[in-house]
Amino acid sequence: SAKKDRFSLFFIEDPEIEIWSLQAILPYMESLLKLLVNSLLRTILTSSNNTSKEKLEVLWNRTAKEYPSNKTIQELFEEQVEKTPDSIAIVCGDRKLTYKGLDNQSNQLAHYIRKHHVIEPDTLIALCLDRSEHVLIGILGALKAGGAYVPIDPSYPDERILYVLKDTDAKVILTSELYQQRFENITRAKESRASHKESAGSQKEKQLPEIIAIDSNLSFQEFNKQPTSPPRTKVKSKDLAYVIYTSGSTGTPKGVMIEHRNVLNYIDNVKSHSLISALDKVDFSTSIGFDLSVTTTLCSLCLGAQIIIYRDNLQDLSLYKEHLINNEINVVKLVPSYFELIIDVLNLTCINKIILGGEKLTPSLVSKIFAQSNNNQEKYAVIKVYDEYGPTENTVGTCINQVLPDAPLTIGRFYNNHIGFVLDDNGSLLPIGAIGELYVGGEGVARGYLNKSDVTAEKFVSNPFQNEEEKASGKNARLYKTGDLVRWREDGVLEYIGRNDFQVKIRGYRIELGEIENALSSYKGIKQCVALVREHEQNSATDTKYLVAYYTRDITIEEADSNHFVKTWKDLYQAQYSSLDINNFKRNFAGWISSYTGQEINTEDMVEWLDATVTRIKQLNPKRIFEIGSGSGLILFNLIDSVEYYTASDFSKNVVEYTSRAAEKFNYNNKISLFCYPAHALPFDKLEKIYDTAIINSVIQYFPNLEYLDSVLDKVIENIKENGSIFLGDVRDYRLLQ
Repeated sequence: SAKKDRFSLFFIEDPEIEIWSLQAILPYMESLLKLLVNSLLRTILTSSNNTSKEKLEVLWNRTAKEYPSNKTIQELFEEQVEKTPDSIAIVCGDRKLTYKGLDNQSNQLAHYIRKHHVIEPDTLIALCLDRSEHVLIGILGALKAGGAYVPIDPSYPDERILYVLKDTDAKVILTSELYQQRFENITRAKESRASHKESAGSQKEKQLPEIIAIDSNLSFQEFNKQPTSPPRTKVKSKDLAYVIYTSGSTGTPKGVMIEHRNVLNYIDNVKSHSLISALDKVDFSTSIGFDLSVTTTLCSLCLGAQIIIYRDNLQDLSLYKEHLINNEINVVKLVPSYFELIIDVLNLTCINKIILGGEKLTPSLVSKIFAQSNNNQEKYAVIKVYDEYGPTENTVGTCINQVLPDAPLTIGRFYNNHIGFVLDDNGSLLPIGAIGELYVGGEGVARGYLNKSDVTAEKFVSNPFQNEEEKASGKNARLYKTGDLVRWREDGVLEYIGRNDFQVKIRGYRIELGEIENALSSYKGIKQCVALVREHEQNSATDTKYLVAYYTRDITIEEADSNHFVKTWKDLYQAQYSSLDINNFKRNFAGWISSYTGQEINTEDMVEWLDATVTRIKQLNPKRIFEIGSGSGLILFNLIDSVEYYTASDFSKNVVEYTSRAAEKFNYNNKISLFCYPAHALPFDKLEKIYDTAIINSVIQYFPNLEYLDSVLDKVIENIKENGSIFLGDVRDYRLLQ
């Protein structure tokens, strides 16, 4: 009901509706209420004079500023080389390269590429290297050769790398000796798949991409024969600089095409905001497949900074902390969740500029940063924290906010030559305070997605707010739909709210849940699946987000498949139980192998495990026991003296014969019945005894699937006394099986 300025929603109890039904619809009601309140807010704000079109369309988007829009990245770098030829450009362990040395080596690589290949503007050159000086040589070499580079993280699975190579049709792959053979295998697989799609009559001899291991001695010898002067190319500012792949909701990644002018504008903004200068030592520790690295590599080199490369695994926090401290690094750019893991050494470092991006910044992290700074008043006076927002499709950064203690967290204001609008579902401007989708435009907007014209048309749209002056100059013609929900504040600052779709960010990586679901659905036997994001508790040791997926099976495994699976284990244990010591029948631990070490488990541990298991079963006060998977009778012979009757089964004929001989030798024949059957084929109809206890111990990990276990348990429940017990013991992780 609505009454003047109040809005209320009443729930009326209906005794015919189950409580669980109400609980199930509450989340949907909450979403509906949020939509309703936001709609009312829009109406209220629009009807008032709170919205200033001048503010929205002119003042807050008045960001135009001159930048070197007619240059290329390599030209800007070469200008820096002229300024500081002898300054250190790169430090990687004990290896150092000056700006002139880096320029010479990248020029030689570029000449080598051009000598063996026709490189035109927009020619794509794949780059797959671990972090080292060779990454920077490779990036600059590809650009100086006149092409555009395609960064590929070596940790990517082969299937994704194969997709990228096919999508880009790269003729040159710059990599290392470590990955050379891997790429030879991948490229052969690529051509093999392509040939299968062609008819025999149309097949042509195809040249495989050249794989250049740029860190090999052979390559060095070839490169050293080349000139050290920059090659002359036809590349212009509107040609491609790089294509970087992001996740895609359709199950395949999307290649975002970034031009030189896009990067030049971003570099100019980094310079204008003093994020990086020639006096800085900049940490390079992120993947080249993550556009965050553009800041720490290309920006650093074009602004004269010194890049300190971290070569080890980022999961090794102690090594990374030592890297920051020992190298006197003062500029870092990281995702907030990772920076939080190393914040305890902030006061031991020289860090005075912290650039955080890739995911939402939290108030708790800001508090921790400034709490650390407060412990060192000198550092507190100079340390600066920046929150940078921007999708890959808008070239690394769109907005920047200098974070201050106790100030509200926002994504700040637009960078120079960036514009944006907060729009509703109909594409109309929203007033200050109303939540809508952020559309961004300006000099950062990418060309689009490689080979995906339909998705490009969907996400990169014409700008309906382009004024006549902009139309005449050809500026701000397109907008990118970010999918991010934001709202304007009165002071022209943007506040980030969340997403309007199922895209998420984990440790800075953009992830489409739909892509994961599509990949899972491709597996045989999966009918439906859903991927979700979960978060560890704030006080946990791992304060990060993680992914979890749930699925339902399409069909149960056919009986023939189950029989084959069971037979595999049966054959293994037939051989294993072929020779057992009958005199050691109560302590026969032959064949018990550790899943962790691959070695036999020592006798002391086995005795402890066996005694504990027998004790727990005795606490059930069993009289008549049925055991499935009795093996060599370890539990049977340690319980037989305390029960009335014991029936045991196993699928290994050898072990059943061994148990039978042991029972006969030690006079247990009258208390034991033995059967040789797999668990799913037990002949309960032939059994005359009534059992009060069933034992399935250290067995179910060998079952082929959950349905198999369910069917066995159903049969056991049907054939056990009312109020009886089922003992499921030693349940091990299926993945530990050898």
